[in-house]
Amino acid sequence: MRRLIQFVVAAVMSAAVSGCLSDSGALTARADRPREAPADGPITSAPEGTCHYRDALPDPQCTPGDRDSRVTQDNISSTICVRGWSKQVRPPASVTEPLKFERMRAYGVTAPVKTIALDHLIAISLGGATSTANLWPQSWDGDAGAHKKDELEDRLHALVCAGEVPLAQAQDEIASDWLAAYQKYIG
Repeated sequence: MRRLIQFVVAAVMSAAVSGCLSDSGALTARADRPREAPADGPITSAPEGTCHYRDALPDPQCTPGDRDSRVTQDNISSTICVRGWSKQVRPPASVTEPLKFERMRAYGVTAPVKTIALDHLIAISLGGATSTANLWPQSWDGDAGAHKKDELEDRLHALVCAGEVPLAQAQDEIASDWLAAYQKYIG
């Protein structure tokens, strides 16, 4: 755990030295680096095995969902509904890999790393933040796998951008029980 904290501190310090850290402390993109890591929520660690799945859903105490403060209902036409938004703001693997290992330890996941997705409970495409409050380890396959959740994320994104579902409703439904939202919107 101490090594993870040291790594995160080193990454932030490196970003500050390279000019990627704003006055507010948020990681920002440089002209030669279009991606940025939203730093809306806390990057914290949970003790090993303290987070527990409930019916294939993330632990609401460990992963309640977190929103990117840059995305609002009023600005979706210039943020999440712009083609390439998610790719532009998705943090690089150098940021997400340590988070994936931390989340796997917190949830007590021992499956091979390549079989696990580091999932944003509230998808980036729906204004989700990259913070431990919004990240959980999810199997890629199966009835409650990341591939299935991706279908829901795509459907909700289309509905939000078409003005058929309010952003906050989509965020709340996917954060509270994405499996129920899947049944509601996809069947």
